[in-house]
Amino acid sequence: MDEIKEEVKQPNMVESAKAQADRLEGLNKEIGEKLKRLEELKAFEALGGRTEGAKQVEAVKEITPQEYAKQVIEGKIKFK
Repeated sequence: MDEIKEEVKQPNMVESAKAQADRLEGLNKEIGEKLKRLEELKAFEALGGRTEGAKQVEAVKEITPQEYAKQVIEGKIKFK
């Protein structure tokens, strides 16, 4: 039996470049849509009062020596 050789067509460089360009255009469009959606969500959060603002940290209250002594006597603070 004779072996049948099939000719494999390889895409030329122009066709390959066009296919890659089409793929990139699709991805760019998808990224643009997602970016637009993200901007809309950020605007909604800003208008809705839910932002990523800084968290409020409670200030540490310093106690006076008299308050410290009182707390040590009451056993709230262990004397070192």
